[in-house]
Amino acid sequence: MIIVGAAFALFARADDWPQFMGPGRDGVSHETALNINWSKKPPTILWKANVGLGVSGASVVGGVVYSFGYEDGKDKLRCLEAATGKPVWEQAYKCKAGKRMFDGGTAATPTVDGGFVYTLSHIGQLFCWEAATGKLVWGQDLAGDLKGRKMQWGWSASPLVVGNNLIVDPGGEGTARVALDKSTGKVAWQKGNERAAYASAIIFPHAGKTAVAFFQNEGLIAFSPESGDELFRHPWKTECDANASTPLFHDGAFFLGSGYGCGCTVIDVGSGMPIVRWKNDSLSLHFQNSVLLAGKLYAVSGDNRGTKGELKCVDFKTGVTAWGVPLGVAYAHIIVAAGKLLIVTDQAELVLVDPNPEKYVELGRMKVHDQATRVVGIPSFANGLFYARSNSGELVCVDLRP
Repeated sequence: MIIVGAAFALFARADDWPQFMGPGRDGVSHETALNINWSKKPPTILWKANVGLGVSGASVVGGVVYSFGYEDGKDKLRCLEAATGKPVWEQAYKCKAGKRMFDGGTAATPTVDGGFVYTLSHIGQLFCWEAATGKLVWGQDLAGDLKGRKMQWGWSASPLVVGNNLIVDPGGEGTARVALDKSTGKVAWQKGNERAAYASAIIFPHAGKTAVAFFQNEGLIAFSPESGDELFRHPWKTECDANASTPLFHDGAFFLGSGYGCGCTVIDVGSGMPIVRWKNDSLSLHFQNSVLLAGKLYAVSGDNRGTKGELKCVDFKTGVTAWGVPLGVAYAHIIVAAGKLLIVTDQAELVLVDPNPEKYVELGRMKVHDQATRVVGIPSFANGLFYARSNSGELVCVDLRP
């Protein structure tokens, strides 16, 4: 383990990106400044860095980037200067690459909260690190300590902080969902018998309180973060037990989507128990995410059954598809910044799109990775800078400041 850094701000700001899919785990940045005139001011790549094999996203807090990847028989957590890509500190521990349905390496995105960084390996190694120095604070093993059951493609759901608890899903008998004291790693509660999730958990309001939802292999399961007690569930099975696209919550309802011919649905939970608003095959989400703007869902539909990625605009309330445009790729992830769509495709292109509910409006596109490699991990955006990481480990920082 190597420490080469200095101290910096420990707490996330409104313009940071502290976890998987951003501050609200919905893929949306609330920054308002963005360069959208790429013909007049072409975006530039500020820096590139090798961060190791994997599909983990980058987390950005207080002017530094936390990136997680596999290299030389170890998982490595790197802390880099956001503006330059220069190393601040690095920590590592032994882990196998574990090639799965992609090149292998890390899958879960680091979660940054209150001066600490939480990481989870694909074989269940959970660690808490000091954000400023990289010093190891505590560790747990989801497979051993928490009696979890490793899924076919390993653990990929990013740890979730709710209050004083860090919530993970070992997927064991009696330990399907577990809350740990985020400062000490001690078990606060453990409940359930369901298998673990590939999709990351989200927070949502329910009956005047904060609740958490897992999109697990059996479907959506909502529970109390204080006790782990189940609130409700909605079945959603795929033939491969692979619900991997993170749900969205809006206006008292959840949007769920999967691949393998399952399609998508919106279920209303405002009455306390799930009621299906609509269900159709407008979107096929193998693992790619969706975002919501002005009542419209935007996602790149496609899966591993040979269907090519098609950017679609779907009405959240009705499920009606407004339009769809083929992108010529298999997969792509979307995030939102300054009200625009930033799409990174698996062929390493960054595409800027105006979210027009009536038609596809492309504002610009650029190549972000030179080498022939897939891009499966979700991108990040903070303080006007866009971060994309290739499966082989090249992290790029693109300047999108106006």
